Amino acid sequence: MFAYGPAYVAQAPVLRVLCIYVMMRMLFMTTGPLMWAVGRPDANRAAYLIGLLVTYVSGAFLAKESGALGMALALGAGWGSGAAVEITLCLRYFARRRRHSDEKIQSPTVGRDDRLAVRNAASGVSFRDLVG
Repeated sequence: MFAYGPAYVAQAPVLRVLCIYVMMRMLFMTTGPLMWAVGRPDANRAAYLIGLLVTYVSGAFLAKESGALGMALALGAGWGSGAAVEITLCLRYFARRRRHSDEKIQSPTVGRDDRLAVRNAASGVSFRDLVG
């Protein structure tokens, strides 16, 4: 039986869809601030815009046909598409950063000694002090 009685059992499909919607929303909530933190708020805005458009368009059709279940499906579709866009942009950004950082480390002009000198410069220890 349902927690609120038999009158609400018919709304179980709507609640299932809304639970999936909450999971999509959680994905959005983790990647959004991350993209702002790395200086890419445009990716966050693009994902929100796509999610909003998908929600409105699918809601216009699904709410007429299926009522509350259709609107729940539209919410899930909108936030799911927005989360997919934002996760894709986030993964592309960090893959690009990793590729560029690997190129810098493998560069023949920057050796291990130079990296140690830069790293230890902040602590006041030079490479010569470490080597002896």
